[in-house]
Amino acid sequence: MFGAAVLFGDKRPVLLRDARWDDPGSAKQFNQRFVAGAEEALLLEWLKNNRFAVDPASKRAERLVESLPCGEFVEVSWRAEEGKLLDAAATVAEAGCL
Repeated sequence: MFGAAVLFGDKRPVLLRDARWDDPGSAKQFNQRFVAGAEEALLLEWLKNNRFAVDPASKRAERLVESLPCGEFVEVSWRAEEGKLLDAAATVAEAGCL
């Protein structure tokens, strides 16, 4: 039963699978996709499609990934001007383990 829960549990978005806990620079796929100059709308669409709670005013989004053996908290923040990203960062942190 535990194995099935681990296998079929919630997972991080694909672009964040390489991220290490508490190391925003380790999310290489995310960092390559959302570089300075990319459309802010594409980031917002990606966040929506990956079930993040988005606060556009503060340019932050968060999601709790409820999986076993450890849950994870994912936070994305960004800066944009005239619809273009100036920068974006994603941080994954532990949100409790069994």
